[in-house]
Amino acid sequence: MKVIIENCHSYELNNIKKAIENGLKKLNFNFTNKNKILLKPNVFAPRLPEEAATTHPVIIEALAQLLKNKELIIGESCGADLMVTTEAALKKSGITEIAKKYNIKLITFETNEKIKLETNTNLKNILFPKIIKEVDIIINLPKLKTHSLMLMTGATKNLFGCIPGAQKRQFHEKLKRPDKFGSMLVELSELIKPELTIMDAVIGMEGNGPSAGTAKKTNKILISRSTQALDSIAAKIIDFNPQEIPTLKNFKKEVEVIGNLEIIPYKKPVNYQGLIRYTPTFIKKSIYNLYLEINQDICKQCKICLKNCPVKAIDEKNNKIFINNKRCIECYCCHELCPHKAIELKDKIGRRIVRKILNLK
Repeated sequence: MKVIIENCHSYELNNIKKAIENGLKKLNFNFTNKNKILLKPNVFAPRLPEEAATTHPVIIEALAQLLKNKELIIGESCGADLMVTTEAALKKSGITEIAKKYNIKLITFETNEKIKLETNTNLKNILFPKIIKEVDIIINLPKLKTHSLMLMTGATKNLFGCIPGAQKRQFHEKLKRPDKFGSMLVELSELIKPELTIMDAVIGMEGNGPSAGTAKKTNKILISRSTQALDSIAAKIIDFNPQEIPTLKNFKKEVEVIGNLEIIPYKKPVNYQGLIRYTPTFIKKSIYNLYLEINQDICKQCKICLKNCPVKAIDEKNNKIFINNKRCIECYCCHELCPHKAIELKDKIGRRIVRKILNLK
């Protein structure tokens, strides 16, 4: 398995285009007999390109120019399906503008005709957009970011957006543990089978991603045929242990890196599970479980969190929004979807004490 790392220091179109073109040559990847192409970016919610939360539209534009003789389709299903449409998310991300400029068809997976895929995994009853079986190739276009539940989100996690609309919520409710959720994402990647992944790591996100973190200049474009291979190298670049990331826990294959594997340390999300090494099993639960709290000074009462909580653990009282942590399953969907960064992850006292004793950040 090969992962190509191309240096790219800005979102200037020619720089992005050159990085992708060079990477494809090094991967010996060509588009012969691949005329109908589905592009799957990361547009989980309405965010501006400069927020570093979604795939930058220039990635799409570069591919539009490189594949100008192909039929391109952009497909996505964002996370906040009850209050915010995928159309609105694509528009704010800048991708709709690029699609219009290059006459690229936009598809929201919620509205596309649905099919079931043959599988005996957790995904056997899921209805998928039919378009994924009508194209010659799927190009996965993830964004490099930290993630409050999964530690890192990248190529494998990006394919969760291929599950249309509210179907996503059942996985957060049924697969509460990160390792179980991660196994499902690997199953999904093997089912969808994108033949090519191009990761936007020019500017990523560190800290409490995938939406409440901080932009981090990383100056990279990563390209591979394998989602897990690419994620394993992306994790190393940001100084994370790949084996601690749920989607990479069982990934043992050798990866050949072509390019400069430069370490650019990212700040970890507050629920970083590496702390588990230091604590006995009988106190892990009290130390690890974070609680969620809404900062009422920041909250705009948009109710996106309330409408999208998979277990209805968010309530409204006296014109304020509150989280019921007894019902909360710690999927962090509310934290991810809040457009105002008003939902904060808090350490319990046991966790704070252990962090202080072990001098852990």
